[in-house]
This record gives sequence, C-alpha cells and structure tokens, in this order.
Amino acid sequence: MLLCLRQQHHNRPVLHVGKETVIPLSAITYLEQQGHNIVVHLADGGQRTFYGQLDNLAPLGTAFVRSQKSFIVNLDYVIGLDKELSIFRLINGGVAHIRKGLVPQMRQRYEDRLIERVRLA
Repeated sequence: MLLCLRQQHHNRPVLHVGKETVIPLSAITYLEQQGHNIVVHLADGGQRTFYGQLDNLAPLGTAFVRSQKSFIVNLDYVIGLDKELSIFRLINGGVAHIRKGLVPQMRQRYEDRLIERVRLA
C-alpha cells in the first residue's frame, strides 16, 4: 500500500511504501501505472515497482500533476511540454504522456510551477 507521509526525514515529504521503503518525493521524476503495479521513476535513473494503483495514492504536493490516467509527473523534472505530441519532456531524456484534453491545463500548471520555483529560490 502506498501513501505519502509529510514531514518525515527532516521535514522533507516522502513516499512511504509498506513498512520499510521510504522514497523522498524530490527524488521522483514520475510515477506510472502498469497493470496492477506502480513504477516509481527516480531522478538517478532507477526504478522501484510496487503493487498498487495511482488512484489510491495520497496527494503528493504542488509539484506533482496527474497528466494522464497512468502518469503522475513531478513538474520539477520537466524541461518542456510538446503540445503536438501531448507529452512532457523530462530532464533525464524521458517523456510522460498527457491526455489530449488536458494539454492547456498541464501547460498552465507547468508555468505556474516554474514561477513558484523562482519565488522559492
């Protein structure tokens, strides 16, 4: 079972899976639903796979958006949005799909996150 716990490990939000696995949210580029499993794609190129559904995942914070039924993306790792292909381009060269009807909303969320990151810096 997946859930997001806030203020774990020096007040940094983490994804807590079961009793032993803790992943800092800042290390997650995106989460992908594959059948009955969630694949957590990490900034270091690694992946962790867990049984579960994205629908049952607790809110992850303002950096994360549900771009498609099978994808939750960390906007802090997005370097661009291709509206023609309906994808987010990620820092690590990967892509995350966006449901066609959500492209304008995802563009706005991405731009808002960029502004928020500048304010926090």
